[in-house]
Amino acid sequence: MSESKLNRTKRHLPHWELSGSTYFVTFRLKTGEMAPAERQLVFDHVMNGDDKFYQLFALVVMPDHVHLLVRPDRDIGLTRMMKGIKGVTARLINELRDTSGRIWLSESYDRIIRDEAEAIEKQHYIIQNPVRAGMAERWQDYPFVYRDELW
Repeated sequence: MSESKLNRTKRHLPHWELSGSTYFVTFRLKTGEMAPAERQLVFDHVMNGDDKFYQLFALVVMPDHVHLLVRPDRDIGLTRMMKGIKGVTARLINELRDTSGRIWLSESYDRIIRDEAEAIEKQHYIIQNPVRAGMAERWQDYPFVYRDELW
């Protein structure tokens, strides 16, 4: 049986990584907001990685930030997964805008989900984000939100 090792790194925020864990992750634009076409691009890219690089339980792409409830594959890990998501989507958004430079803030917020109750609470928080922001009456009406069954 392989051992799981808890790794901790710190920049401005502490980051804990434990193989096989599920995470609540938030990352934000450096400035401004994404147009609907840009949000669609980010949504499609994250959805495309589901069952390839991670198991996705919830996703919302808001005008200035993204929330995920996700379990990275053991051989990929959270850090590598986030570099892939943010790096590719930054390149795609820059191509769409015909610009170059940073799109996302360099640091993301992440939290290891500790139990099923917390997973349910975070999933609800994610999918209700557009409703709380006044962008939809029901989460199902917002085009850039996804929810899957929790394990």
